Amino acid sequence: MATTPRSVLGSRIAEPVHDRRITVAVIRAFTWTIGLAGVVWGTIYIVLGVPTAAVFPYGFSILSVLNWALFRSHGRLYWFSAVEVALILVVPVGLSLHLGGFMASGGVALWSMLASVGALLTIGPRVALVVFA
Repeated sequence: MATTPRSVLGSRIAEPVHDRRITVAVIRAFTWTIGLAGVVWGTIYIVLGVPTAAVFPYGFSILSVLNWALFRSHGRLYWFSAVEVALILVVPVGLSLHLGGFMASGGVALWSMLASVGALLTIGPRVALVVFA
């Protein structure tokens, strides 16, 4: 990562320079990995005989791919990140409620904790703190 010097109390330290290419690469890897996990997750529900629950992870994967396609066409990184974080936050909670609550779903809502990680990596620490809270 490129750095620029910054003076602090007479000393020079290296400060990271924000690089959009790195951010987009991290987002792309994060989105496609979680999208693939959604397909695997939905397939597991179908194999286990709960096809209505499979709608949530499959829907998440489809919406993530559509979100990525929209990002590629308009290039608005903030909106892409906000939609992706919202999906990661809402879909697992919805699935958990569909399956009968936190205990009955085996803690599926814990998956939504990735939303704060995604927000931290893409939007910034202030938004990540709000999402985590």
